[in-house]
Amino acid sequence: MRYFVVWVVAVLVTCGINPVACHAECQVGKLAELPVMMDGMQPITEAKINGAPARFMIDSGAFSSIISPGTARTLGLHPEPVRDFYMVGINGTATAGLVKVSSLVVGDTNLGRAQFLVGGSETGGAGVLGQELLGFDDIEYDLPHGMVRLFKSTGCEQLSMAYWAAGRPMDVVPIAAHSREQPYTIGSVELNGKPVRATFDTGASASIVSLRAAARAGIKPGDPGVKSAEGASGFGRGYVQTWIAPFASFKIGDEEIKNTKILIGQLGPDIDMLVGADFFVAHRIYVANGQHKMFLTYEGGSIFNLKATQEDAGGREIKSPPSSQPTSNNPAELLRIGGVAIAQRDYDKAITTLTQAITSSPRDPRYLEERASAFVGKNEKDRAIADLDEAIAIAPKDLRALLARSALRLSKDDKAGAIADLDSADQSLAGPADEKYEIAQLYIEADAPARAIAPLGFWITSHPADARYLSAINLRCWARGLADQELAMGLEDCNNALRLAPYAPELRGSRGLIEFRLGQWRSALSDYNAALAQQPKASWSLFGRGVVKQRLGDVAGAKADLDAARAIWPMITEKAKLFDVAP
Repeated sequence: MRYFVVWVVAVLVTCGINPVACHAECQVGKLAELPVMMDGMQPITEAKINGAPARFMIDSGAFSSIISPGTARTLGLHPEPVRDFYMVGINGTATAGLVKVSSLVVGDTNLGRAQFLVGGSETGGAGVLGQELLGFDDIEYDLPHGMVRLFKSTGCEQLSMAYWAAGRPMDVVPIAAHSREQPYTIGSVELNGKPVRATFDTGASASIVSLRAAARAGIKPGDPGVKSAEGASGFGRGYVQTWIAPFASFKIGDEEIKNTKILIGQLGPDIDMLVGADFFVAHRIYVANGQHKMFLTYEGGSIFNLKATQEDAGGREIKSPPSSQPTSNNPAELLRIGGVAIAQRDYDKAITTLTQAITSSPRDPRYLEERASAFVGKNEKDRAIADLDEAIAIAPKDLRALLARSALRLSKDDKAGAIADLDSADQSLAGPADEKYEIAQLYIEADAPARAIAPLGFWITSHPADARYLSAINLRCWARGLADQELAMGLEDCNNALRLAPYAPELRGSRGLIEFRLGQWRSALSDYNAALAQQPKASWSLFGRGVVKQRLGDVAGAKADLDAARAIWPMITEKAKLFDVAP
């Protein structure tokens, strides 16, 4: 990839604060500055591809910059095949194509012509910016203040590059030599006193330890305090089973976090730990690739915050005191700082910061949307809806605001209002946009499954390698079953999915519903039995099996299943009647 950058010689520090500036042979140039907004735990920067706006995740764990297949289609880009090449993620591999764009603008920097790999799963934006850009030379990850900076340094060996530290204690971590073959930031940390090889990966929303490394630290699934968690996804269709595990100590340099909780799961053979965005949002980090060193300071907030409370997040013993957050009247900077506060679940700080941004720029819906997220974090739904009402009044087709308000309206049982928002959102999206998946999920939650079928069709066609592909096929099978529409195609959906995942209980439950609609009682009973063998408390499968047993004349068996389903979910009879599923 070719990069066209503006060389700006910058004196970053002064004598008396940091020795870098006192060495004439040390020269530092700032190549680019990328404003970053935290979207949950994803660091996002705004860019333009061939003049079209695009949102990219800053992903230090990606070897190259990547666009998802759905995004490429939406932008009218046509990838060329790359023979014998696969992208490798935590859950497997995915095939890749290649596209070339005539213009890539990131932040205020025009990088000119560029190329992207095409493949893998959606990231919540257009794609990711990886090490082919981020590893150009030196890089500073200043996520606590919403910025990533690219630098070129020469003659600075043996000097500290933490120019912001102003005499504060900091940590210096040796890192592996950076090369085209090994582009990642890899250093050593300690878990329960045992050395662990860590890859510093801003693309990982939550840090995760491999099962091998966890075992060396004395932790494994099934131990007291180790709890099952949701799976983690990356490139490709699969998910990795994960667990939340307690660790007595995580140490990097002189910084130590005691009694914390970190995810563990099956990672690749060369990965002991991914140190993710949940670490980056609390630290300012300068990666000096030429020195093979990483300089970092703790900037405040929770680390590895898997739970909202400090008791659950773990204690901390840190020698580096946090810096004070800079004051600002710039609404864009306040937006970024507010986003970091939300990511760290400091909702009061986020609301205060974002209120200041709204006061400065009341007609910008982004600030209202972000403050609504903070109100949701505090479970103040009415205040969140009020902010979203105002944002949508300013920008009626704002997709993010429409989807957020739809979800909130559903939580307040306003299904008509939620469906109206989803209709507006769906109509504003052309083709196979990634948001079609979320829209379909919300339609089903709003008891409008027939409306979910079309957006799922768009999404499935354009996302064949996405981690959610099987879930999407199952969702469409389920939607067709609930709506009692296109049953033959629904059966084909579930059959196709079960060829890829033959033992998935949720797929068996969905196919059982289709077979019930088709009057195939014995086949439905077989599928429900298989689903319940793995998930004995699945209320829909229990209810469905009870209805099927009733049809087959097993009155006692039907009553047992129906009673068990109602005990798990008292509202299931009322819900089933909406879709004419009744004994």
